Amino acid sequence: MSYFFAHHLRYTLPDGRPLLQSLDISLQPGLQGLTGANGSGKSVLLELLAGQRALQQGSIQRQGSLGYFAQLQQHDWRQIGTVADLLQLREPLEALQRILAGSCDETDFELLAEQWTLAEDLADQLQALGLSGDIWQPCAELSGGQLSRLLLWQLFRQQPDWLLLDEPGNHLDASGRAWLRQQLQAYPGAVLLISHDPALLEVVPLLYELQHGKLQRYGGGFTLYQNQQRAEQQAVSQALAQRKKEQRQLEQSIVEREQRAQRRARSGKLQRAAGSQSKLVLDARQNSAEQSGGTRKRQAEAERRRLHQQLCQLTDRQHKEQALSFQLPAPTQQAGWQLRLQQLELCYGSAGPVSLELQFGDKLWLQGDNGTGKSVLLQTICGSLAPAAGLLRCSPPCHYLDQYFSLLDPEQSALDNLQRLAPQLNNTEARTALVAIGLTAQQWLQPVSSLSGGERMKLALLALTRPQPQMPLLLLDEPDNHLDLQAKAYLARQLANWPGSFVLVSHDERFARETGCNLQLWLKQQPG
Repeated sequence: MSYFFAHHLRYTLPDGRPLLQSLDISLQPGLQGLTGANGSGKSVLLELLAGQRALQQGSIQRQGSLGYFAQLQQHDWRQIGTVADLLQLREPLEALQRILAGSCDETDFELLAEQWTLAEDLADQLQALGLSGDIWQPCAELSGGQLSRLLLWQLFRQQPDWLLLDEPGNHLDASGRAWLRQQLQAYPGAVLLISHDPALLEVVPLLYELQHGKLQRYGGGFTLYQNQQRAEQQAVSQALAQRKKEQRQLEQSIVEREQRAQRRARSGKLQRAAGSQSKLVLDARQNSAEQSGGTRKRQAEAERRRLHQQLCQLTDRQHKEQALSFQLPAPTQQAGWQLRLQQLELCYGSAGPVSLELQFGDKLWLQGDNGTGKSVLLQTICGSLAPAAGLLRCSPPCHYLDQYFSLLDPEQSALDNLQRLAPQLNNTEARTALVAIGLTAQQWLQPVSSLSGGERMKLALLALTRPQPQMPLLLLDEPDNHLDLQAKAYLARQLANWPGSFVLVSHDERFARETGCNLQLWLKQQPG
């Protein structure tokens, strides 16, 4: 029987911040989810459970096979070669080709292992996944969604006992997310899923929330989780208000008792000066008062400590909405056309010719199924790729944010990256901007590779929206990926207030509409 336990996991980041604090988790058969704010440590926890990151403290015990999907691995897989290489099927496929060409080498027959229909079966399966069916297609030509779906299909096909998935829904189009939900619900093994997608989490019967290095367990899907969370936070807020009230009452009581003691002391001094009372009686009263005063102070201090401890515990349980801020450029009087495309043909992707015109202030939502060429179009507009044919003219400078944060140097710190990308910011302005997106002083100096996907996205967006002499055209390729729900809502509001133009790729209709998009373009697959 398979099992998976983690005991007393502690993990401290290189900057000294404690991320996981004596965390215990016992994974269950079936589907379970893991959610939490950006930077809370979800991906680190999954890497520890998957053996991709060394333990610092604690232990993990597992019986059974393991599969792991990392949220940022697609960029590395794009460099691996062909689809056959990614699926680790190059050797049997090449052996099949040699046999069909007349080879009688016994080694080829051993490599093929009687999989005589391997090429045909694989081509059919790839087409069912929305790919071309070409097993020798370079992975670099696959979209992020196609690559994610292929990697996930491979994991589901292998059926490990334990499957750890870190934001597998990122990059998937609507059909891909529906396919993912079906796969998860039908999976015979155990799955631990990290996601910020409410629709995906709705089918998860058991949820864990990671906050302040601890796990809180919830049951019953995302809607029930939100209701339970709201009720819990309301109870915490009420308890906090009550403890603060008790704290005020305690301090007021201490002041009143001290005032009474001072009045009694003044009265005793007057009686001692007047000689109206025996010195022995007055000394006894003074000693008694001093003893009572000492007892009162000790009791008051103990009560202060008790209330302070309870306030700290309740404050830790309280969800704090992280204040995010991107300083947008001031509105400008710019006008005129920003982008013109006439019968533009892409170098790869299945979309037909594209024609459009953007005026200053236009905000375009670019849609299409995985593989049609949305990312290719953005790369063509910014000049990274050459068009196959047609006319492209762009008036302002373009700032392109791809799905893999390629504008960031992973070995540089967040501060160095921002100052490199925004040289007009002085050191103080750059640090203030990093605080505004929720990064701590310790995180400024750590390599960007140590940041979570959501934190990298916030840093990249900060660099793109920096004030500059000419308002750029923003090319945003799924910027809502990796972001938690709060950060995603904030980004939508900021983009709605962006004074210039942008082209946005997103598979989330609600997010796209909240960004204020006034234009839509659907890339349609070219017939044939």
